[in-house]
Amino acid sequence: MKLENEITVKITCSYDELTRIMKEHGFEVINDLELLDTYYIKNEVNINEYTNSELLSNYLIIRVPSNNNPQITYKYKRFNDDGSIKEQGKVNCDVQDEKQATSLLEQIGYKKLIIIKNHIKFFKKDDVLFVAAYVNDEYLCLEYSGKNEKNIEEVIETFKTKYGFIPHDENNYFINKAMIEIDKIRNNNLKTL
Repeated sequence: MKLENEITVKITCSYDELTRIMKEHGFEVINDLELLDTYYIKNEVNINEYTNSELLSNYLIIRVPSNNNPQITYKYKRFNDDGSIKEQGKVNCDVQDEKQATSLLEQIGYKKLIIIKNHIKFFKKDDVLFVAAYVNDEYLCLEYSGKNEKNIEEVIETFKTKYGFIPHDENNYFINKAMIEIDKIRNNNLKTL
């Protein structure tokens, strides 16, 4: 499993504005696609009995990009007490058919948790890659993975010093799309009680 030093920030401008800013700083859009992520957890898990960090420490995703075959992705995350990501990694497995992948996960005891629809743009300059995602037509976030940094603190410092021109929420470098969507489910469940 490949471990990653990745941060995700919430962008405070529009997608068009972000694209313009990135291009002004020499980045080019190398890919633009739609990505549908369906998250799965074990059948016996009741989301009301676990924290978001516990739910997202070990899960599967069926990932369907608009430009390629689907994948099953296993994601592993370990969190600090404050909810920030301490360690994370993933393994991808290409599949030929989304319906067969769904059937496989259901047969081995997984159930659907959430669905996240992303409009993704990849921005690249030299060996630096940013992945922007417009999530469920609601908010924009940007992922940055460190290349030479030894730990996540160095990744954050590199982002702040080299890429501070990108308009973002400076209070959180670990936006988690899945946690946001799980919170929505929890809030909807509370409203129906």
